[in-house]
Amino acid sequence: MSNLLYFRTDTNMREKSYDMIVIGGGPVGVHTAYELDQRVDNKTDILAITETNQFGGLSQRSLEQYRYIHETREQTQMVDDTVKLYESMASDLGEKTIHKFPYIFTAASPEQRGEYKKIIDQTKAWGFDSEGSILTNDELAQEYPIFEQANLAGAAISKNAGRLYFDTVKTEMMKRSEKTTFKTGVRAEEIIFSKGKVTGVRTDQGEFHTDQVILAPGAGILNLQKLLPAVDVSNLLRLFEVTKRDLFYAPTHGIALNMEAFVIGPKMPIVRFEPQGATYGYADPQELRVTEQEIDPSPRRRQDLEFPAQVYDLLSECMPKYYSEDAKNTLAVPPSGHWSGYYPAFVDGQPAIGQLPGVKGLTIVAGSNHYGVMGGAGFGKIAADVVTGQGRVPDALNINRTPSPGVKSLVL
Repeated sequence: MSNLLYFRTDTNMREKSYDMIVIGGGPVGVHTAYELDQRVDNKTDILAITETNQFGGLSQRSLEQYRYIHETREQTQMVDDTVKLYESMASDLGEKTIHKFPYIFTAASPEQRGEYKKIIDQTKAWGFDSEGSILTNDELAQEYPIFEQANLAGAAISKNAGRLYFDTVKTEMMKRSEKTTFKTGVRAEEIIFSKGKVTGVRTDQGEFHTDQVILAPGAGILNLQKLLPAVDVSNLLRLFEVTKRDLFYAPTHGIALNMEAFVIGPKMPIVRFEPQGATYGYADPQELRVTEQEIDPSPRRRQDLEFPAQVYDLLSECMPKYYSEDAKNTLAVPPSGHWSGYYPAFVDGQPAIGQLPGVKGLTIVAGSNHYGVMGGAGFGKIAADVVTGQGRVPDALNINRTPSPGVKSLVL
């Protein structure tokens, strides 16, 4: 599938000059290309490239989740933009693009439950459709019986949450992007500058001229210096980190589950309960910092993996109702799939969008963390604002801010 071209007919990439080039085929790159395409005139030619064999990046291995409980207005706004786009496309297509199920943030103490309540209250005060509420442990057990005997202090519930069908929307965005050529199997090797201005992009398929580059590197942020050898990005990279979580899928026997929910434990292990086939998704909450060489997007299949102890703890806490006396070691089953999820972000956990000082024509949209799908439309809007001069980057997301190291988001 190398060099597969979507929707445009320029199969040999004969057009060596483009008005804009978007580098990065993940959700943020696709959304950015689409948003630009909707704003520019018919004389504008946009090229979007990815070195993989399809657009969408790692989204196929993402839970593609969304929810409205966030700590900052900017994060919530990006999610709101995405949800509205999906709802609009669902109406146009007559297809489902959003599947709702509750997000449950369980609390180990009244203090933790109180912190969740603050986030829900501020999200409501911002005017977004959060549908969040706080439940005591008794209320939690009554509404969600899987927690009937859990040793918890209640939970925060986000009911306006669930899964986004990114593939459906991705395909539609690409179809509607009539001024954009989407090209797979093209590796960007260097962004070319002259006198502080972008003049082109050198790739393994040749050199393409442009004066506007939008770089959406995803976890490839660590590769930035290679793409920009003439620009000092050491300080930017010093404030960025890419972390990794191990993700699992496994069938669990002996449990009769008739509900669907996304549960986040007090220590941040993640469990996705799916009614079909009683298949659960797990994530190891230990975020190990990685380097570019360690990032391997290909899935790994092993049958001898041990589940993280914290995931066992959460399941043991909230699922005793479904234990069967004749189902010994109910949860001790091998995972049917395993891969790693990569989370690039500034050290304060927030994204970074904007132009580097002294570099004209380069817009960077980086640090999507786990918001690539969830906040995709918001990322695209802000990036398009910068490129077209129709708006500015919120201060909290500006690539030139100085984040405070060690500040981590309370809510995943």
